[in-house]
Amino acid sequence: MVQFELSDDALLKVSGVLASSLAVKLSCAPGFSHRQFFAKHETIPRNDTLFQYLGVAAGGVGITQLAVSAAEGSRPAKKNALKAAGLTWLVCAGMDYYNVGQGTLAPHYTVPAASLLAGVGALCLYRGFKKDDS
Repeated sequence: MVQFELSDDALLKVSGVLASSLAVKLSCAPGFSHRQFFAKHETIPRNDTLFQYLGVAAGGVGITQLAVSAAEGSRPAKKNALKAAGLTWLVCAGMDYYNVGQGTLAPHYTVPAASLLAGVGALCLYRGFKKDDS
């Protein structure tokens, strides 16, 4: 049987690329992001600047995770970064599910995206709290 496992560094890279790709979309295509996220985007005022700042914040998170994953050693820092990433992704997923239920966010986009975030978040927490790599 084939066994598959992500190392701490690989999972931090996955999380960092996910955050960075979200950053590019939010910063470079705020109008598209507005239409994609909101269920009733025609009635919700569009704020490109807010999406762009959110993109910058997501980019900072992603770049930080990529930098930590590339650092030699620093195992405690990597474990803490995984815990922080896991909690962040799970909170984002929870907020997404809640807002789909409220009718604010578009379910056709948000439910699959939130499920991905929840999966990555759970993996990050698992690896962050895992004591060894055996």
